[in-house]
Amino acid sequence: MNYMETLLRNYPRIFDVRKDLPTGPGEWKKRDPEKIEGMVWHQALGWGTVEDVARYHSGPNHLSEEGLPGIAYTFAIRRSGDILLCNDLAAKPWSQGTRNRAGDENAEFMSCLFEGRFWGRDVNDPNVGEPTIEQIESGLYLWKLVRDTYGWPFDALYGHSNFGKPACPGYTLQRIIDAIARSEPKPNSEQVRGVQQQLQQLGFYLSTIDGLWGPLSQQALIAFQIDQKIETTGILNMATRGLLTHAAGFKNVDNR
Repeated sequence: MNYMETLLRNYPRIFDVRKDLPTGPGEWKKRDPEKIEGMVWHQALGWGTVEDVARYHSGPNHLSEEGLPGIAYTFAIRRSGDILLCNDLAAKPWSQGTRNRAGDENAEFMSCLFEGRFWGRDVNDPNVGEPTIEQIESGLYLWKLVRDTYGWPFDALYGHSNFGKPACPGYTLQRIIDAIARSEPKPNSEQVRGVQQQLQQLGFYLSTIDGLWGPLSQQALIAFQIDQKIETTGILNMATRGLLTHAAGFKNVDNR
């Protein structure tokens, strides 16, 4: 997804440091950027800089005796709020690790590291702190930018704790993640079936009305959003649902 990397580099708050950070042996395995399903927030669990984390990862460390190809995150956010693009989107860094779940969490999710050591489960360091306001603002900025570009639902943002690391990303960032997930109600199967019927009635959906929100349903919704000249997100939010119901209602009147 080269266009995505180009897009990110064109935003004033994002800095491309892929060629500037310390590197180690080998290269990351590849993933399909088109199939990335969400983002995972991490904390550094230390007060070093992004460069320090990259130096640690690229040398002998707890993940590899030989060292990794480089920093194990796609993005990083400095305490100043600067957003750094650290790896190609097609690279598959060892961000989330592995756990007993179906799929490959390192291939399916891009990661974002926050500089710092924050309060979290089993974190007892007396020097522990919190993410800065600038970091939180930049984290939300990056999340919205990437979510809107990919068309992800609101609950596609996770903490590393969701993948087996209880201390990461810490209480504050995890509460923000949980609040974002609750901010957009998920449609149930009956509601999805109704939306599919409306999209089909308007000529945007040509598949089975099954109550399952999949790629074909999302593509139809995007086509509807483009037709209506509204923000093209592919997300079934309340505003889009209201406009869809309104348009389908007019279609019913026209067909009488």
